[in-house]
Amino acid sequence: MTFYVVKRPGVDQFLQKLAEKYELVVFTAGMREYATLVLDRLDIKRVISHRLYRDSCKEVNGRYVKDLSGLGRDLRRVVIVDDNPNSYVLQPENGVPVRPFVEDVEDRELGRLLEFFEGEEPRCEDIRDAVKQFVGSISDDDDDDDNGGGIGEDDELEMRNGKSTNVPVLTTINSPRPCFISLHDYFASRKPVVLECWIKMIILGSLVLIIINVILCFRIGMLTLL
Repeated sequence: MTFYVVKRPGVDQFLQKLAEKYELVVFTAGMREYATLVLDRLDIKRVISHRLYRDSCKEVNGRYVKDLSGLGRDLRRVVIVDDNPNSYVLQPENGVPVRPFVEDVEDRELGRLLEFFEGEEPRCEDIRDAVKQFVGSISDDDDDDDNGGGIGEDDELEMRNGKSTNVPVLTTINSPRPCFISLHDYFASRKPVVLECWIKMIILGSLVLIIINVILCFRIGMLTLL
């Protein structure tokens, strides 16, 4: 199958800038077979240090959770950016929430997020304190907007409880349009292939048995006539 994935505009510059100061790790709940194809085309310059897939997640109440304690890193120096608050429910103080990408080319949240990473990291002993201030500043700024699309205290509480994803958008500011990358040779699962082989073997075996029965019946008929 061939898939076309919308590439967030400016994501190349964003990753490259962060890679100059941070260790970048992609932690996705997606299947390895699919996510690998996306990352191979997204990370052309190989700035991503590690890739973690669904098999590295913990399943909690039927949801895939990304447990940061298993990374082997000091959690005072770890930030996870995710559009699903349930993903970092075990370490909510490390999480910076963002909305799923919706092709909003007018949004400037990526620039503000990049300023956070570039400005706070050298000055903050525990980056979780900076995350708390940053998420709070986003809430305050959005409360002043006429559209009311920001995170209030109630929204943040609901988000922590897994009831809402009404959070700022992570998009880009340096590219007018999103672009598309194509993914080829994606096999969602090996099980259908194995099942197909068994079906073919059963059909072939049935045909052989039918042919043998026809031959035996023919011979028996010939002997009866004789």
